[in-house]
Order: sequence, then structure tokens, then C-alpha cells
Amino acid sequence: MEQNCPITAGYLLEAEALWWRIWCTSADFKYGMSAAGAAQARSGRHYFELAAKALSLAEAHIKQSESAEMQFYAGMAEASSARLYGLRGENRNAARSGVRGREHLLRAKALDPDFVDADLGLGLYNYYVDTLSAIAKILRFFMGIPAAQSKKE
Repeated sequence: MEQNCPITAGYLLEAEALWWRIWCTSADFKYGMSAAGAAQARSGRHYFELAAKALSLAEAHIKQSESAEMQFYAGMAEASSARLYGLRGENRNAARSGVRGREHLLRAKALDPDFVDADLGLGLYNYYVDTLSAIAKILRFFMGIPAAQSKKE
């Protein structure tokens, strides 16, 4: 594992823990289900700072010596930002971060085709792109959001 991986991963893990706090305080629980509530998700400055720090570390390491692991961390940092942007209803920012994250994950797969962690990230991207509303799927072309890719075995 790369020298900076534990540091980068630490920021992502802290962001993940914070994500669940944000989700639980902003979610609306009705009828045995939970739905996102954007009103309370406005406070996410520290979350975005964590994602930005993880992205910054990963990209700095990529410039020194590119690796699949660092591309994965950069992709997951972008995905983290996309997730909170989505909860806040900032759809354009969510789409941009999601697409950038996908690019990092695809690069990780190109560097190491057996890197299954990148498959996880790409699977999440594909899931969320497939669950877009009909109008969002139509606008996807204009927003530059690539369609989900099926894995051919």
C-alpha cells in the first residue's frame, strides 16, 4: 500500500462517519422509511473540507507517482462531495463531482484491471445514474453525465 494511503483514507473515513450524522439529522422518517431532507443538510462545511483534503492528498501523490490506489481515493473523495451536493439539492455540483469521480475510478481500473475497490465506486456511480428521473436522463446528455456502463463478463 502507498505511503500516503492511510492518511488519505483517514480523511475519507472521517467524512464517512460525518456523512451518517448529516444524513440522520436531515432525514425525514415516515412510514418505516427514510427520505433525504435537504433543509438541515446545509451545514456541511467540515464534510466538504475533509473530502477536499483527501482529494488534494490523492492528486498530489498522483502527480508524483500515479497508482490505482490514489486514483481510487481521488474518485471516492469526489463521490463524497457529490453525495452531499445531491442531498443539498445542488444537482449541477453533484453531477460534476460524480463525473470527475468516475474519471478517477476508470483510470484506477485502467492502471489495475483487478482492482475491485474501483469496481465498487463504479458500481455506485452506475446505480445512481440509472436511478435518475426521466427528465434528468434526458438532460444527462447536456450536462455531460456519462450513462452507466454494464460490465461484460
